[in-house]
Amino acid sequence: MVGVLVVAFICNLLIRPVSEKYAEDMTEHRAEIERDRQASMAAEQGAAASASGLRLVLSWAFVSALLAYGVVMTAITAAKLFTG
Repeated sequence: MVGVLVVAFICNLLIRPVSEKYAEDMTEHRAEIERDRQASMAAEQGAAASASGLRLVLSWAFVSALLAYGVVMTAITAAKLFTG
C-alpha cells in the first residue's frame, strides 16, 4: 500500500500544466451557463419547486433510515462482541 502511495506521489510531481494553446476560450461557455442558470431559476418557480422539495425530503428520510439501521445493527453486533 505504501508503494502505491509513493508511485502516486511521484506521478503527481510529474504532472505539468497544459499549454495555453490547448486551452478552450471559456467566454461563450460562461454565457451559456448563465443562460441555463436563469432558465432553471425561472422553471423552479411555482409548483415544480414544492414537488422537488418533497422529493428531497423523502430522499433524505430514506437515506437517514438506512443509516440509522446500519448504526443500530453495528451497535448490536459490537455489544455481542464485548458482552460475550
